[in-house]
Amino acid sequence: MASPEDRQMPGDKCPSCGCDAFYRYGKTRHDKQRYLCLICGTQFILDRERAHITDKPICPACGLKMHLYRREDKFLRFRCSGYPLCKTYLKVAIEKTE
Repeated sequence: MASPEDRQMPGDKCPSCGCDAFYRYGKTRHDKQRYLCLICGTQFILDRERAHITDKPICPACGLKMHLYRREDKFLRFRCSGYPLCKTYLKVAIEKTE
């Protein structure tokens, strides 16, 4: 169970469900504090805008939609939603908009 000092300021909320019931959940590889929402189970970092992906690719092997599996520096990696039956993945280059 989370202790009171693990909770954040009253204005902080989960970006997914808007709930303020979350606690510290380790650190990222870049040494930023990670949090876990107690209601919806979302892992997030405060004050970080998440890029939402609207056009998910279709799996070339089975035709199902693919899910975002991993964000890398220059690529997004998608995995078939039929995993583990279909192990197809795609790497898509990130387009910088500056």
